[in-house]
Amino acid sequence: MSLTLSIHTGHDANMTIFNNKNNKLICYIEFEKVANQRYFKFNKDTERFRSEFKTLAWPFIEPHLPKINKINLCWVKPDQEEVIKNLLPNLTVDSSKRHHLMHAYSVYAFTKAKKGDVIVSYDGGGDLDDYFWIYSSNGKSIKPIGKNIAQNLGVPYRYLGLVSHEINSTPTFELESNQHLAGKVMGLAPRGKITPKFVEPLRNYYRFFSKTRKAEEIELSIKTLLSECGLKTININAPKKSALSIVLNTTDATNLLRTSQYVFEEEFWHHVGSLLEDKTCKRILLTGGCALNVKLNSLIFDRTGKDVFVIPVPGDCGISLGATVKDIGLTKFKPFEDAFIGPHVSGNLIKYIRTKKGKAAKIGELAELLYEGKLIGTIIGQIEAGPRALGNRSLLANPCVRGMKDKLNKVKEREIFRPVAPLVSSEMQSVYFENCPETKYMSFSPKIKKNHAKNLQEVVHYDGTCRIQTVTKRESFLHELLVSVGKLTGYEVLINTSFNTKGRPIINDIDEAFELLDSSEIDYLYIDGFLFSRN
Repeated sequence: MSLTLSIHTGHDANMTIFNNKNNKLICYIEFEKVANQRYFKFNKDTERFRSEFKTLAWPFIEPHLPKINKINLCWVKPDQEEVIKNLLPNLTVDSSKRHHLMHAYSVYAFTKAKKGDVIVSYDGGGDLDDYFWIYSSNGKSIKPIGKNIAQNLGVPYRYLGLVSHEINSTPTFELESNQHLAGKVMGLAPRGKITPKFVEPLRNYYRFFSKTRKAEEIELSIKTLLSECGLKTININAPKKSALSIVLNTTDATNLLRTSQYVFEEEFWHHVGSLLEDKTCKRILLTGGCALNVKLNSLIFDRTGKDVFVIPVPGDCGISLGATVKDIGLTKFKPFEDAFIGPHVSGNLIKYIRTKKGKAAKIGELAELLYEGKLIGTIIGQIEAGPRALGNRSLLANPCVRGMKDKLNKVKEREIFRPVAPLVSSEMQSVYFENCPETKYMSFSPKIKKNHAKNLQEVVHYDGTCRIQTVTKRESFLHELLVSVGKLTGYEVLINTSFNTKGRPIINDIDEAFELLDSSEIDYLYIDGFLFSRN
């Protein structure tokens, strides 16, 4: 057997072991879900890296070691590379797998390559200090269109989260810190208004970030932006004085963030809009961390009217999958049919069936509980790849019950403005929501149709949009559950948010799941067919 090991050790570290001969995934690991630390990256210190690698990666590698004949190192530090070579001697080592190219190839882990594909990969950086690449595919290979676009859209977007006192954050300006801010900024921005006088200063602000790397320059650029916008800061308690001088009042902060989203979209369109609208572009594929911005994804679909596809792992957690696809080739790799490719849950379920009196439960019973307003955590099969829970590690609730969004945000200790996402059956998506592609991975945010907005207001955001997840019959458990719930509520829709606690990755440990069940307002836990009650 011929196995290849691909590993990325930076933030969102991940690893793939793949059988190249029979096109079979052996394992895909996101280390944050093993280390229980969001955005986990391996330590740069040689000895600490060696220890982490042996603790976190080795248990997955060792059973397959005799059959591994190649290692792909993706964005791995030189000292880390030496440790890996010493631990895995006599294997072919390939260190040529570049950051954005691997992003581009990772798209084809989840969709078949077609002639006329245009791939956009953009985020906050790369191994060549690059940010933004465009590629094309003829169905057989990938090639870049032009050169790297020297504009960093990812870092300046997320760091504006520090201007709002409503966003929980750590006031630091280190380049790779505060990875969590982007999603919060996207959640709060729709509450504000596009403010014309902010547009030009924000455009300059984004373009400045194509050059900066130092924390003090990031802080200075934000202060310069606020000055050019004529915004006055307010005093607020914070751990570091550096953050005190950039916090704005509520109205100014939300208006700045909303205008920032607008400029973010227009800067993207400035670079690639004409290319995406060109008739030679048949399909648009988005990757890189910025592809998690569902507002821009929806805008791209609306403006072009073309098929737009976003994978479940557009961030760096998909890098090792990209290396795997590149090794095998676009014509030979068989794409995964869904995102449920991670490990099964760890822990002893039998113990809890005995001690917690778990009982086998049918889908109809779950539907009844959800109809009654109960909150259910799910652990089903393999964990989802990527940052978004898609049903296998989710908290599910009835969107027709008033106050459910606030209850979920309380359970997860999230800010009150944070939205929750609706699951919807593929058959009913167009009934409740405006035109949108099938979105199995929560990649778009269409508007809800007005006649359904009141009944489903728990999943509707400030701007009337919903970050939906399309559920097809292939996801049999979720689809059957939606149909059963629909018979009771009139809507084949459920609230879905990730099964985790504040600052933690999605749960993949049975002990941790029961700790959360016992310590929160979650009512039930459903694990692979067995139902457990908090009481």
